[in-house]
Amino acid sequence: MPPLVKRVAEPLVRGVIKTAVGATLEARRAVIEAGRRSSVSPPKWLSRSWRVRHAHVVLSRR
Repeated sequence: MPPLVKRVAEPLVRGVIKTAVGATLEARRAVIEAGRRSSVSPPKWLSRSWRVRHAHVVLSRR
């Protein structure tokens, strides 16, 4: 690679990689924090007891 291209390309690639990694880590932190702050309970149909009580309805639709 010519020296000028190398001098421009290396810092550019490093910057892109650092930005991508930083954005990924920041998004991960935000998701974890949102999970901690959430007061919303999961939907009823996710609970095992609800699925057991309503199994006949689910099976009859197949």
